[in-house]
Amino acid sequence: MSTSANGTKRRLNCTTYHFEDSGNENLNLVHVKADSAKDTIHYIWSTYNLPSVIVSRTTLDTEVKLDVEKLRTFENGALNFSKDPLAFTGLTISELFQLSYQNDDADIDNTIKIERLSLQNFLWNNASYESLKCSDYSASLELKGTSDDKAFSNNGSFELQFSVIGDEEAAPDSPHLIYTGNSTQIRINLENLNSKNSSRIRYGLEIKMFSHLAGTCSDMHCKLDTSKVISDEFSPGIFSEIDILSPCFKADSEKGSFLTWKPVSYTSKEPSVQNSADAKLTSSCSSTSISHIQSVAELYFNEEKNIAVNDFNVTFGTKGDGFYTKTEYTSWSLMLGTGVSVHYKLSIAYGGFAKRMTICYWEIIHKPHGIIDCL
Repeated sequence: MSTSANGTKRRLNCTTYHFEDSGNENLNLVHVKADSAKDTIHYIWSTYNLPSVIVSRTTLDTEVKLDVEKLRTFENGALNFSKDPLAFTGLTISELFQLSYQNDDADIDNTIKIERLSLQNFLWNNASYESLKCSDYSASLELKGTSDDKAFSNNGSFELQFSVIGDEEAAPDSPHLIYTGNSTQIRINLENLNSKNSSRIRYGLEIKMFSHLAGTCSDMHCKLDTSKVISDEFSPGIFSEIDILSPCFKADSEKGSFLTWKPVSYTSKEPSVQNSADAKLTSSCSSTSISHIQSVAELYFNEEKNIAVNDFNVTFGTKGDGFYTKTEYTSWSLMLGTGVSVHYKLSIAYGGFAKRMTICYWEIIHKPHGIIDCL
């Protein structure tokens, strides 16, 4: 176990955990503790068995209790907090699937074959101070997974980049989602994947989300909210953001949670409007349960009461983009946090007073995100 710490608006402290005799099993669990003057956000990142994230807001004197050997076999009590959290959320990336098409299409309903690629048998590089960067202000972890599956036979990789900033600030990488001070970004890169049977393939993910269920809430389904946003110099051509909100979510509730993204993926390591494609929500955000524990997040939330479990699919690609095989690269980012998400707003100052304006914004580009819209 190793630790580093310093301080800013939220003081970040990073701790890594590993199995004593790891063999081919990498626990790859990182705990980022982010203290403010009034509370603490605990971020837990792991790729053990399945990639997962936990975000928990607690009192300042709350500690994480973690038993590494119990985690190995997903025993109850392996991970808990010394006091009940004030708010929490989490997710598991439960499935990677490959979509095959007969024609130039990106509609999941028009696939001729869907192949599910197991993420449970991946080999991941170790979380170490080469892959983990932790300072007084920010923390990030980059892990790359490989598999014996034929889709990864050409040095293919599934890369995860976890990151957090201890303040409200736009992420430096496209599409510049906004950290809230209570949220963590997860970026997924699919590189050099292949299919020997078809060149007309795309990829998608199944995500399982965990959120707090208020005692008065009887609706187990998460909420989908699409916000219209300006197209600015940070994310040109993108006119909306997607929020998956906890059931019975209230905008003024600190106990709520969110998962947010912009409906865009990138087909190059140099993201731009020209190197972009759709990231589509291609299923309902349906209510489900934890039937079999397969991740660190599922282990923790399986022991909690008043939990809503929802899953949904996101697929990547746009008709006419040449399919995944054109560049053999897809990148997608999402933000997970407690409280409420933050979106870009447009204001113009007059005499020192910022006044909101209603604007019809017209941008013509040869991508599906370019639309005429009024904000």
